[in-house]
Amino acid sequence: MSDSTAAAHYRPEIDALRALAVVAVIVNHFNKDILPSGYLGVDMFFVISGFVITSSLAGRSSQNFGDFLAGFYVRRIKRIIPPLVLFVVLTGALLCLFNPGPGESMRTGVSALFGVSNLYLLKGSTDYFAVAAEINVFTHTWSLGVEEQFYLLFPLLLWWAGVGRVTASRPVRLMWVTGALSLVSLASFIYLYQVSQPTAYFSMPTRFWELAVGSMLFVSMKEFGPHFRLLQTVPAYLLAISLLAVLFTPFQFAVPATVAVVMLTALLIARLGLPNDALGIFTQKWVVNIGLISYSLYLWHWAVLSLSRWTIGIHWWTVPFQVAAMLLLAIASYRYVETPLRRSEWSPLRWRSITYGVSATVCAAGIMTGIFLVRGWLYTGENYMGASLQQENLIEGTSVDQTNCMLAPGNSFTESNFEACHLTARDGKPTIFFVGSSHAMHLAGLGQELHERGFGVVFMTTQGHNFYPEGGADPETFEFKSTQDRAIFSILESHAVPGSVVVIGNRYFQDGYEKEFVGSYFEGLSALARRFERKGVTVVHILPLPEFQFHDINQCAHQWFNAGMRRAGICLPKDPLTRLRQSKDVEARSPRSENFLQYDPVKVLCPSGMAECYPVNPTSKLPTFRNGDHLSNYGASLLVDDFIEFIGRHGLLPP
Repeated sequence: MSDSTAAAHYRPEIDALRALAVVAVIVNHFNKDILPSGYLGVDMFFVISGFVITSSLAGRSSQNFGDFLAGFYVRRIKRIIPPLVLFVVLTGALLCLFNPGPGESMRTGVSALFGVSNLYLLKGSTDYFAVAAEINVFTHTWSLGVEEQFYLLFPLLLWWAGVGRVTASRPVRLMWVTGALSLVSLASFIYLYQVSQPTAYFSMPTRFWELAVGSMLFVSMKEFGPHFRLLQTVPAYLLAISLLAVLFTPFQFAVPATVAVVMLTALLIARLGLPNDALGIFTQKWVVNIGLISYSLYLWHWAVLSLSRWTIGIHWWTVPFQVAAMLLLAIASYRYVETPLRRSEWSPLRWRSITYGVSATVCAAGIMTGIFLVRGWLYTGENYMGASLQQENLIEGTSVDQTNCMLAPGNSFTESNFEACHLTARDGKPTIFFVGSSHAMHLAGLGQELHERGFGVVFMTTQGHNFYPEGGADPETFEFKSTQDRAIFSILESHAVPGSVVVIGNRYFQDGYEKEFVGSYFEGLSALARRFERKGVTVVHILPLPEFQFHDINQCAHQWFNAGMRRAGICLPKDPLTRLRQSKDVEARSPRSENFLQYDPVKVLCPSGMAECYPVNPTSKLPTFRNGDHLSNYGASLLVDDFIEFIGRHGLLPP
């Protein structure tokens, strides 16, 4: 197909649909509450791509398969690679100015250059809708990976069906084979979305059906054109409004919403290809222009938003500046990189053009590696903890650390573990045993301060597992859920002596509180308290801490460039009133016993109250939380004076 022929077949309304898709995605990425299913704009892109690619290949005649394949890949490389290389390298360099630990993003960016970022994200079981994904500046390139992997398979299928040959045949068998593969793909998507959402979301096989719908639509319109005239009875406005309505669908209806968006996009492409009164709005110059820059706009919009989450944050007053930055970057990329390099002839020999594209990708990957290696020189802020340079969950100079003292479920504590995780008391001070989940281990900073003041400390914790007995409130018959809990309890029974203190630090899931912490949990704590009461051992139960939504504490730490970010929602407690209510509920439902005490660390860590809590100490400017629900060593160390006063007030200190 010559350029003049391609121009003759150009459908501006397709670019208008691209504009709708990219705007929906951008609105959703700004604020999911405004357009909950706006992320399905990507699915619209898949359908459009399938339609356009098949249209392009069907309009070209090749003498042989090699000529067909080489021509296709030259066009794809010239279209995709130049804007992507510019975006990845420039964004990677900018990220290193503000993020001291950019490794995850940089690896995603390099994988995007080779069309496999979706597989890299899938390997890490990335939740596309989580905060961690929002600060990875290359998360959105997963969709390019899906398309590029589709391009490896689909040209083979088209050539086999006779599309693109000089002696073309009716591609009916393409419909049958593609239709069958699409049904399998759709069934896989629906099933895997329930059992493994990352697989359903990121893998090409579960997305194949969306691109195939666009391809089958083109073939159907070409082969059975007269039948599509029946669509003229359906107003294009009705289809467009229905499509917009689906984009407002709540997230919990993701699977049916995805199917609806794909089908409505296909119907709208078909309907807009027929005479209709709605064509005017779909051919408005400004709408079409957004569609023309949609690829560059899709690339750059996420970079602007992700970098904002390290710097100024996203607020109502920043939106105009962020939108302007997106448009300026996208227009510059489209005008000075995407368009001229797509239209120019890189070489009269196709294999050389392909080589140039591959070479540019490899060079860009090398540049990214170089940028990563000098990231420490590029970073312009103070590195608190984001690059994991500061060790956590340990007592310095001892064997007490999370390797020895926070075992994975299924690994039982032994006496050798106890010895490694036990620091002996001095001057007649009692021994403090810390047991529970990682929310006991994150009190290592408190343990270090206590030990420096003569207290004995022991840490016996389990990763991702709360410590409490079950089996009723009888202190003689209760049981533990796991062999590990039984082993910890056995060590407590052997080594806790009168005057010892057992600190229980469990995680209270804010979002799953009502389901997790039912009556049996508190009955188990009551039985445990009565069992220890006979030994003269006191149980101190840690009340819930606030939870935050930030992924990296450097987003909220005091930096010269992030004053706006520090006022963003992810740096403030998540639903503090609910958390306060949960804390009061735990306090009210916990055992009533002289040897069962409730310790609230919030009054020290959040002196202005739960709602005003901030994960960075305002005086020292050091982080008190290392992630959304765990204390840093420094934060835990701040509790020491209050904790000693607390146990002293209850007669647990020697005279």
